[in-house]
Amino acid sequence: YRDRENFQVLVQESETLNQLENQGLISIQSRFKSSDYASVEVLNDASTVFKQLSNSDTNEVDLNYRVKALNDDADDVLGGPKIRNNLGVNGSGITIAVLDTGVNSSHPDFQGRIVDQKDFTESNTVEDKNGHGTHVAGSALGDGSASSGQYAGTAPNASLISVKVLEESGSGNFADIINGTEYAADQDAEVLSMSLGGIATESPTAVIDAVKYARDRNSIVIAAAGNDGYYNTTSIPAAIEGAIAVGATN
Repeated sequence: YRDRENFQVLVQESETLNQLENQGLISIQSRFKSSDYASVEVLNDASTVFKQLSNSDTNEVDLNYRVKALNDDADDVLGGPKIRNNLGVNGSGITIAVLDTGVNSSHPDFQGRIVDQKDFTESNTVEDKNGHGTHVAGSALGDGSASSGQYAGTAPNASLISVKVLEESGSGNFADIINGTEYAADQDAEVLSMSLGGIATESPTAVIDAVKYARDRNSIVIAAAGNDGYYNTTSIPAAIEGAIAVGATN
């Protein structure tokens, strides 16, 4: 390390940190509850700081990298502008059912286009108390009103059916998914969007039948492949024949 002033690192806790702070070489910004690390700002004489740390019982020092929001380019990654501008497709005349934690019905991006809301959980409200459902619905069909058009969804003219199958915690069960799938299909939704899933040794017949029920009524069933990557299997209902499993965009 070269001598640099006022940069931050994540350092494993040790008595040396307190000694360095008492010497005025560092400032301990915060200590974490979830680990034995602290956020530290190096004030001066970085070479002395790291020499003392290397001779202490501190096992690891990491740069405190800065992060940035990555939502800004989601619409471009999904091909939204190309679909809307080049193909003239914007969701007009299409109804999308989002099976999730519900949606925030007062959100400006959905005004005048929520045609139905249904709750299959025990939360006693159709509103989104988690945020995930509103996020998913916005990616699919938000019109960007809340952001002056900057964060429009892929199909901003589509109508929305919000089917709440996940509780405030973001969890649910296959029974609620089945009920929600059947309900959305019965409402003639052209697209069923499920950014959810579960892992089982094999797909339950009842869930398979629910997907078939929707497909037989000309509904397209789209579900998340899951967040477990190589180390696990595709989640259910995405793994079921007839459903379209969606994974990473790149």
